[in-house]
Amino acid sequence: MRLPGVLRSYSVRLLEFWIFWFWFFALDALGLVIDTFVPTFSPPRWLYVLIAVLGFLVGNIKLFAESESQERVLESRILVLEATLSDPMARLRSRFQELADMMPQLIAEMREDLTRDPFVREFFTLTNKGVMNYGHTPRLTYYYEEHGSLDGKVQILENMGFVHDTTVTQARKYRMTEEFVKLLLADATDVVRSV
Repeated sequence: MRLPGVLRSYSVRLLEFWIFWFWFFALDALGLVIDTFVPTFSPPRWLYVLIAVLGFLVGNIKLFAESESQERVLESRILVLEATLSDPMARLRSRFQELADMMPQLIAEMREDLTRDPFVREFFTLTNKGVMNYGHTPRLTYYYEEHGSLDGKVQILENMGFVHDTTVTQARKYRMTEEFVKLLLADATDVVRSV
């Protein structure tokens, strides 16, 4: 806990709250009441100071506690942000887990394909299991008959930044990002380790 930060925020908030000014007016009112109703009573000056200090402290305990709790909340948020920044793949892992829950069959097939050939990055989406001339570059193929709403699933992958549309002809072609491949292969090794 950094005391100067707490005191600084406390003093700023102190000026914003009416309770600070209230005790000065209350002290004035007390003096007026004493002078009006008990003119013969003359309290010592230190009593006025004591009343002001006690009122000020009692009225601002809650304010000080709020400042302290806000400081703790900010420190915990900073720690969470530092942890996220120190591990940039953490956010990608959580997004990948969402995808794995949303489209488990497609993710499982991609994982299997990349486990078989970890250097392939491009894939086609085709309507039927026909013969496709890929040229010299090996590519993966996913079929609409096997994966319902395949276009929608691939669009979600694209929106999340895991694949990019590289279509040149009528056949839809996509390229996987390296982060996506790492997540798929890391997930595959976790599955193999757990078995």
